Amino acid sequence: MSLVENNKNIKIFIAENSTNHFVNDFNNFEIYSLKELHKICDYYNIKYTKLKKNEIINAILLFEKNYSNCCIVSRRRIMWGLIEELRNDTKMSKYILW
Repeated sequence: MSLVENNKNIKIFIAENSTNHFVNDFNNFEIYSLKELHKICDYYNIKYTKLKKNEIINAILLFEKNYSNCCIVSRRRIMWGLIEELRNDTKMSKYILW
């Protein structure tokens, strides 16, 4: 296989996997309620008024896929994980208003 063919195959592989990740990410956000999606939008400063749920999900995904937003996306995911940990803890859950 030549270098050009190999490079073309890599690009096809990346494009196919990017599409699959986008579909998987969309499906992951489908389980969130509209209220939870609004919290994410508020964290990212995304305007969500007059948007349907699937449009809000697409806006969040576009924000998260933008490389320049990687720090805030990572921070949100860490914070959301920590909130879940606190909510699942029997002693701390009573202190979390979420």
